[in-house]
Amino acid sequence: MSRCRSLALLALLAAVVSGCASKGPYQTAVSEDWSPYGPVLSGDPPATSMDEIVSSEPTGPVVLMGTVRGVCQTKGCWMQMTPEGATDPMFVKFRDYGFFVPRNAAGRYVVIRGTPVYTEVSVEMLRHYAMDAGRTEAEIMAITEPQRRIEFIADSVLIQGRGLEAPYVSEVEENCEPAPTETPADDASTESPTDPAEPVPVETPPTAEPAEEPVGASLLDDPGVQ
Repeated sequence: MSRCRSLALLALLAAVVSGCASKGPYQTAVSEDWSPYGPVLSGDPPATSMDEIVSSEPTGPVVLMGTVRGVCQTKGCWMQMTPEGATDPMFVKFRDYGFFVPRNAAGRYVVIRGTPVYTEVSVEMLRHYAMDAGRTEAEIMAITEPQRRIEFIADSVLIQGRGLEAPYVSEVEENCEPAPTETPADDASTESPTDPAEPVPVETPPTAEPAEEPVGASLLDDPGVQ
């Protein structure tokens, strides 16, 4: 554990043990004025660990502490964090894409509040995330199988420290899911070929009768011609 992470964890735990004994990690981070992303919520769901999530599969809101390992570099619409006591990062999305986090938050200590879920991520979605993370074309195309994993749907995120860039703000409701591939519709104007065994009869237009030349139309009948 790095010195910064150790100090952050000790400070947070010390605040809980001393005058803030009634507060859990989430409300302690709120009182310590950590940078909030998403709504600041009341109450303090139980703090948990990755081992507890794997063993008990909680369905209600919980709190996790850890270190941000990476952030979507397009809009900050997801992040990866390594929970305390774990070695592998966990993928974190934000409820209904209702908020985003700073794209320069990697390395910061974080407290997140929400719900862990088991999910299977498609190859298309994994490649989309890899593209957002700035992976090379070779790394993106090397993803060929879906992945079943635990993801965290965060309702609120608190990040320690200052110097974070302003998060992306959307003027309209949106999400970061890739657009589904559309199948071109059949051209309704295209007619099916005619069965050669049943030729379509072609009507022959009637032969037009030659029009009668009106009297006086000939130059010879023109009295003005000598």
